Amino acid sequence: MVPVSFHDFFSGCATVAGALIGLLFVALSVSPEKLTGHDARAEHQVRAGAAFSALINTLVIALVALLPGASLGQAGIIVAAAGLATTSGLVVVLYR
Repeated sequence: MVPVSFHDFFSGCATVAGALIGLLFVALSVSPEKLTGHDARAEHQVRAGAAFSALINTLVIALVALLPGASLGQAGIIVAAAGLATTSGLVVVLYR
């Protein structure tokens, strides 16, 4: 259970994470040649993937915390496993 006093904090976290995900998509669509094409570098792809993963993890935790009666422990374990899988995938992309 999340204390009621943290409601505004998690609401703000969800709002900020959602806005930053939108800005990340805008930044990627403005210069797609850095991620795709013959001049694409793996470092840019890994940075974009890491930023997206971190923001999605923050958004999911904040949204789960806003659910009444939700347990952050279970959500935290699931998000941590997804984060580790994403990080492993990005390491493979980086060293490929």
